[in-house]
Amino acid sequence: MERNNLQGKLRFNIFTGASVGAETEDRWAELDMIDRRWPYQTGKNIAAGINEGRIRMGDKHLSLFAQDLGYGFYTKDTESGKLDLAIIEVSAITEDGGLVPTSSGGVIPEILMICDRVIVEVNVGQPSFEGMHDTIICDNPPHRQVLNITRPIHGSVPALSPAIRQRSLPW
Repeated sequence: MERNNLQGKLRFNIFTGASVGAETEDRWAELDMIDRRWPYQTGKNIAAGINEGRIRMGDKHLSLFAQDLGYGFYTKDTESGKLDLAIIEVSAITEDGGLVPTSSGGVIPEILMICDRVIVEVNVGQPSFEGMHDTIICDNPPHRQVLNITRPIHGSVPALSPAIRQRSLPW
């Protein structure tokens, strides 16, 4: 961004089910690269951008965020009704193409349902989380049913055709 003098010219909406870390958010906020941030923020520069009105931000309890993604609340003003791009962090990709989320698997199913393109980042710096996640997509209220989970499901996120990038970040 800086090398090409694009600060403030390319702005992104950040929708995450977990923190992306102050080192990312603060840097992007400093370069005026964030238009909207949901469901919460981390860092002094992004907080300043929100308070100054440069960054649109909404605070949302994480238990409601995935449901609102599925409803289309965050994409209702886009032409396609979808997100342009998602970056999903996984610890592995199974032989059948399933994605094994890292510790931040929270809203991956909902993001994949409303996204046009996906970049899958395989973080080999973390251990494999295969078998750790039970990924479930619930029906929308008022049709939601009881989650009758009596044993581990050990499902991975369904296979798709993403762009794949490998990186190694420490655990």
